[in-house]
Amino acid sequence: MRITRLVLERYGAFADRAVDLGPGLTLVLGPNETGKSTALDALADLLWSIPQQSGRAFRYPRKELRVGARVLLDGVEHEVVRTASGLVGFEGGGGGEPWRGDGDDRARWLTSFGLSHEMLRLGGQDLFEARGDLAALVFRARSGRSVHRLLDELTARADALYKQHRGSRSVVTRQALERYLEVDGEIAGAMADATQVRRAEEDVAALARRAETAAAELREAEAGHLGAAARVRVAETARRLAATRRRVAELHRAGPFLGVEGIAAWRGATERLEKLAGVAEDLAREVAETEGERDAVRVDEALLADAEPVGRLYRDHAARQDDAQRAEGEEADAEAADARARVALAGLVAPAGSGAAGSGAASGGGSAGGGRAGAEAADAEEENARLGEVERADAGLTGAGNAGAGRAGAGNAGAGQAGAGPARGDARSVAELLAGLWVGDDLAAELDIAAEALDDAEARVVERARDLEGAEEGVEPLDVPDDVVADAVREVVAAVEGGGSAFAELRQARVDEADAERERVGSLAAIGLPPDALDGIGAVPSAEAVRVAGALLVERRKALADAARLVDEGEKRVAALLAQLDDAATGDIPAPGAVDDARAERDALLARALGAWLAGAAPAADPELPVALERAVAGADRVADRVAAHREEAGRRAVLVADHRHESAEVERCRAAVAVAAEAERNAERAWTAVWAGVAAPLPQDGGAFRERLAGALDASGRARVARARAESLRPDVERQREYLAGVLADAGRPRPDADLESLLVAARALLDEHRQAQADLAVARERRAVRERAVQDLDRLREVRDDAAGRWARLLAEAGLADVPPVRWQRRREVLERAREEHRRAEAHRSAASVLRRRCAEFADELALVAARHGVPDGAGAAEELAERVAEARDGAARVRGLDERVERLARRSAEVGTERERLTALLDGLRAEHDDDLDAAAARGRELVELAEADREHRAVISAALPDVDVDDVVDEVEATDDDALALAARAAQARYDEAVSRHQEVRDRLAETRVGHQELLARPGAAELHARAGERLAEVADRVEDYLVVEVQRRLLRRELEAYERKHASPLLEAAGRLLERLTEGRYVALRTHQDRSAALAVVGADERERSPQELSEGTADQVFLALRLAGIASLQRERAARGLPVLPVVLDDVLMTFDDARAGAALRVMAGLAREWQVIVLSHHGHLRDVAASLGGGVSVATLSSAPELEVARSAEEVRDAVRQAAPVAVGAARVAAPKATNLAAVREWARANGRQVADRGRIPADVVEAYELAHR
Repeated sequence: MRITRLVLERYGAFADRAVDLGPGLTLVLGPNETGKSTALDALADLLWSIPQQSGRAFRYPRKELRVGARVLLDGVEHEVVRTASGLVGFEGGGGGEPWRGDGDDRARWLTSFGLSHEMLRLGGQDLFEARGDLAALVFRARSGRSVHRLLDELTARADALYKQHRGSRSVVTRQALERYLEVDGEIAGAMADATQVRRAEEDVAALARRAETAAAELREAEAGHLGAAARVRVAETARRLAATRRRVAELHRAGPFLGVEGIAAWRGATERLEKLAGVAEDLAREVAETEGERDAVRVDEALLADAEPVGRLYRDHAARQDDAQRAEGEEADAEAADARARVALAGLVAPAGSGAAGSGAASGGGSAGGGRAGAEAADAEEENARLGEVERADAGLTGAGNAGAGRAGAGNAGAGQAGAGPARGDARSVAELLAGLWVGDDLAAELDIAAEALDDAEARVVERARDLEGAEEGVEPLDVPDDVVADAVREVVAAVEGGGSAFAELRQARVDEADAERERVGSLAAIGLPPDALDGIGAVPSAEAVRVAGALLVERRKALADAARLVDEGEKRVAALLAQLDDAATGDIPAPGAVDDARAERDALLARALGAWLAGAAPAADPELPVALERAVAGADRVADRVAAHREEAGRRAVLVADHRHESAEVERCRAAVAVAAEAERNAERAWTAVWAGVAAPLPQDGGAFRERLAGALDASGRARVARARAESLRPDVERQREYLAGVLADAGRPRPDADLESLLVAARALLDEHRQAQADLAVARERRAVRERAVQDLDRLREVRDDAAGRWARLLAEAGLADVPPVRWQRRREVLERAREEHRRAEAHRSAASVLRRRCAEFADELALVAARHGVPDGAGAAEELAERVAEARDGAARVRGLDERVERLARRSAEVGTERERLTALLDGLRAEHDDDLDAAAARGRELVELAEADREHRAVISAALPDVDVDDVVDEVEATDDDALALAARAAQARYDEAVSRHQEVRDRLAETRVGHQELLARPGAAELHARAGERLAEVADRVEDYLVVEVQRRLLRRELEAYERKHASPLLEAAGRLLERLTEGRYVALRTHQDRSAALAVVGADERERSPQELSEGTADQVFLALRLAGIASLQRERAARGLPVLPVVLDDVLMTFDDARAGAALRVMAGLAREWQVIVLSHHGHLRDVAASLGGGVSVATLSSAPELEVARSAEEVRDAVRQAAPVAVGAARVAAPKATNLAAVREWARANGRQVADRGRIPADVVEAYELAHR
């Protein structure tokens, strides 16, 4: 698969940026910011999809990103496009990616098939340290990666089963062992006592009964507490309810009253009658006013019948006025066009009846012989003068222009009088004049061709004559060195400068001496030594001595640091234990032997008392003994109780004391080890210094490189001495060459007896240059003579061609009856006639348009006069406007009459409805008065108050019912009425106290019941000893199985590793062999192979053509890059072969700035290697180094160079200093203060304008989406 063209249609900062990729190696060059990195990202997105969080979606949103490409796959070229939704272009629908295989993705392609300079450097370092995917491929390529994969699987399985260090708690075997030990510890307390279980069951039953009793008491106390508190809260409400009931009774005794519906009916009827009275008056007044207004309106019905034609005439009136003006303009334009045509023809037409040559030739009248003879005798100068006059008149007419349709006739008439000349008073029309002057299209075409041929022939003659005038005569050089002498000098110079000559050897010896001295000084400077540091140095220590002494010193220093670290860690542990002991110290914890002491004292006193009792001694004999015995027994009990109460604290303190004693001893041991390690480190330091006798000892890790640099400096110093000696031995031979060359130059007339050999060589080269220049001048002179002779011959031939064209021209003029004029005059006459014909065609078109417009205006005037007469409107310019105004007035009057009639009808209907409503309300009020003895207002007032009291009664009852839902409201009111507030508060406090006491008793019983039940369940759930023994057996069997599995896997792993190492010691890696061949080509044969050392931590060494191995530290930066590039290219070739074997297309390989540290020679070698690989799969190299173009050009074919255009110009509005000032003012940062990222002030108006210009939707006000602001800032960085 190859990509022949990549197009960034909308991607990153670019639009429609195309990169053409050649068939072989493609070198993409461009300065910074031209899109190389963007092109690399676009290629990755094309192959593997655009990421959700794309770093290139700043100018265009992700959904608008678009990358196009032309892909050559299996000999067929496809045009594909990658968008955010997928890949389109392959047959079978969008989304198909024929290059994607199992495990292929963007990350794998970038790491396996792409390479940047940073990856090249990091990858090389990882490779030399045996890390990374390529290192695995290199070190396992000999035996196959599958074998190493199997070894890794066995290692992982063994580590999962067992690890020797006890810190690994996650292995299977240790977990099984811990489970066994856990079960074994549980066996000791396995049996449960039946007495304890029975006692626990009795306790649970008794506590359950007590809990039920306490719950019942709690419910009763809670009900009493809530009732008493509610009575206190509703006391005031109950008293208000009692007052409301008394007021209701008073109103019922006062007389009749209206109910709720009666009050609403009375109030609504009264208010409605008052409003309807005013409404009826307003309606009557409005009806009278509307009828009067209706009678005053007048409507012209006849005019309304003609409203449609009047409207059409009014609409067409302005158009017909425009048509009249246009007709006048068209007629004026026609006259002006004819006038311009007549003016153009004025100089070509003689006065009518004059019988001049122009008239006779044009009309064709008279005898043929006499007319043609007169035309041939006409003066050509007169014809030219007339044509010139025509041109001036035409120019004046064109310059004056058409001042407007109104004064076109006068202007053109003036122009005609100014330029008509002999045509003044000629009665012929323009058409007649044109018919008399035109010679015919066929003859005019022949004249055009003949004129062009004559002009071309004349121009070529003039050009060739001018060339002939400028041609130089060939002059041969006079002083030309003799060829024999020049050959002799050339032979001597070649002998002196040839390879193997004494002079060449002397030069090489001087170059070798300078190179050796430069290498010596550079090697010494690299290790920090002065140029004369080799004077006091003896032999360079051996590499083995340096390695051993350095490794010993590093080992001793590490041992000292480890010992010091252990001392520091031990001291920290001791300090932590002391702190824990201080925290655990308390006076309540007895000393470790306090219990034994108290019991010993008690037992001694008891034995003493028992002895006295057995001896029959009276108590009075030892009166203090009973008291002391009682105190000893009590003291022993107290100490035992304290020990029992603080058993855990005492045990922890004892552990801390033991740990402190152990850690202190360990610290002392480590301090002794530090002293021993320090002495060993000093001895190793002295041994290391003794290795470097004569120079300051380097750091141990730099010992190898230091020794190599020092040995290189000594070697370079020896090479310099050898080169100086060789130069001294060559001086006699060089002197003989100088004398011989001086003699040859003297024979050539250039004596230099005392000059050195370098000066003589310069003089010899100058003589040879003069000889070559003289030979070249001689050849040029001969060529110039031949060129001049050919130019004379061409000029004669061109003159003959010109004479033939002039004869044909004269014949055609005679046939047309025209005077003998040059072609330029014929062209002027032809152009004048063409302009006149075109103007006459325009005049005819204008007259035709004017006729159509005049006819349209006449038809409109007739119809307007007819309608105006029918309605008594005077015929004239304003008839259409007057008719239209009268129609509009009639329409307005008719519409107003209709509106007024409808309004009168609506008002009449409304008046009837108001009357009916007033009658109904009056009857309603009369009925209410009859029912309440005509005292309707008092009954209504009592009714309103009773309604309000009923609402208050409902509210009060609702409050009391909510507070005391189970008690009758009337009973509560009677109870509160009979009790004061202090009695209610006292009863509430007593109920609260009973409730709190019941809650406390209930909670206490519940807690004891829960604890007892938990203890009972623990006793029942405790497994028996037999079950625990069976479980312990299962756990122990599991441990045995895991140990057996580990032993089998460990044996397999060790056998496989031993055989694998033996196989790899005997077989070479195919990948290393391929990389070695590439490295030889990349370094031009200096380094030829790569070698691994499995016995030395999988180290990689580079083998030079001198068969000497070199470590990575010995290589230059560029050479190290070339080693890794060779390995990476070999690895890519292996991966490409794997893809081909799987039936997948090979992938493009992209190398970004990998030639950064290569010189021109090795850069050329690298491009040659890549060009060879590009024959099998596509290789693209990105670089910003322009000199690679010349390197690629020197390689010939196989390398295509694509150049990216320069970066887009920045729109600079201010100077750099002004920009810096603005930055300082916008975001000041104090010196030495912490730099805090301040929010960027963004012009929201500019953001909205930019977003809309780029197709994004944003509101005029409010918050702008964060992604839009971020895209704006990225686009304006």
